[in-house]
Amino acid sequence: MPGKPINQLQVNLYMSYRNKPKQTQSSAAAKAGFSSRSARRIDAGQHNTSKLPRQYATRKDPLNGLFEQHVVPLLEKEPSLQPITLFEKLEEIAPGQLERSQLRTLQRRIKTWRVIHGPEQDVIFRQKHTPGQWAFLTTLGPTS
Repeated sequence: MPGKPINQLQVNLYMSYRNKPKQTQSSAAAKAGFSSRSARRIDAGQHNTSKLPRQYATRKDPLNGLFEQHVVPLLEKEPSLQPITLFEKLEEIAPGQLERSQLRTLQRRIKTWRVIHGPEQDVIFRQKHTPGQWAFLTTLGPTS
């Protein structure tokens, strides 16, 4: 359809039709819903359907500096504090500046802070036990 961008689903559909025997470029493009010119660009590798993620903020910071000023020192002293406790503390410090809907934002920030600056976590190496492996090894007996 003219004027509409081609999505990845259409490109995949075009490629599946194109790989079938006796399928022309223009008929595969028509079945996928775009022009033969677009099909030529896809075949030449000149068509890009992926969009780059935006590099800018869409709204201002709801915690506007309160996190770095008040929450980080509390987390450095006591890393096990829960986000709801810290949110209530922020409401005491800055009454009227925060809404209840910003609790989730605070939870995400605390989670990110703990990953980067929080206490070290225990490392666990998972062991994969295949069913029947021990039974097979015990039936072989000693290897001498």
